[in-house]
Amino acid sequence: MLCLFPVSVSPKPSHPSRPDSPQRLFLAVSHLLLSDNSWNEEMQISPTTFWAVKSDDSVARFTSQTRAWHDDDYQECFQQSGFHCVLRIADEEWPVRDTFAGKLFALIASR
Repeated sequence: MLCLFPVSVSPKPSHPSRPDSPQRLFLAVSHLLLSDNSWNEEMQISPTTFWAVKSDDSVARFTSQTRAWHDDDYQECFQQSGFHCVLRIADEEWPVRDTFAGKLFALIASR
């Protein structure tokens, strides 16, 4: 899936058909930001690739990866990293919006 993320349009865009990204998230110059997200089941990662297209049509490429963990495995990683007393906060003590109900939780740990 390829997504376009024009942040906003400046009064004088650098290219007539290209929206400007004044926040300069990836580059210090105006650019159009494209992204592609996917899921790698075997590695349990979600790689994201970003392309920042500058007004001169040159392209800068950036990537990031997010690793997925099962809840118990995530807590075990904290313990293996030297954290103790890893506790999961009860849902009613740290409520989340309906969108994330049952999907998002908070942990407290000490070292």
